[in-house]
Amino acid sequence: MRAIDDDSASILFNNTLTTVNSKKAEQLLLKLVGSSLVFKIKRNRDGSTQYNARLVIAGYEQTDFGETYAPVKKLSTFQYFISLVERCGWYIDHMVVVAAFLSPGVDHDDVYVVLPGGWPESLDAHGPPLIVRLSKVLGGQTQAPRLSHTDINTFLPFLWFTQLHADHNVYFCCDGIFIL
Repeated sequence: MRAIDDDSASILFNNTLTTVNSKKAEQLLLKLVGSSLVFKIKRNRDGSTQYNARLVIAGYEQTDFGETYAPVKKLSTFQYFISLVERCGWYIDHMVVVAAFLSPGVDHDDVYVVLPGGWPESLDAHGPPLIVRLSKVLGGQTQAPRLSHTDINTFLPFLWFTQLHADHNVYFCCDGIFIL
């Protein structure tokens, strides 16, 4: 259950959800989107095990959304970059952005989600389901990748990174730092 608590804490910290009165939601005849908890077991290099849980919405149930396209780095760019790293003796590192989809705001104000059983705020199985309004993007949302990419494109220029024209998922800084 610690994995669920970590994910819910991250979602609440980022002000991703706003609770909606379920009776009010029924009166407004809101189109509700389902959600679920996705569990994953990750084995670390040191042999330890890490349990992850992530709240995702059922994006296939969404009917009102904008553009869903998000650019993906080209395989040829990645291959060329790896060859440059080898040839020039550069250092390469990677990172995982834990709450990548929790940063950008939603582009439609009316995305209402029913939280799944097992979610810390909806443990009472006898009461009405907990309905929330999204104020930020969640995984599974159809427009999440595009909104996250747009968010990155507005943030990285403040750090002096320039987006390459040949591949819109590669950023370069004058210090010789590349981000793919």
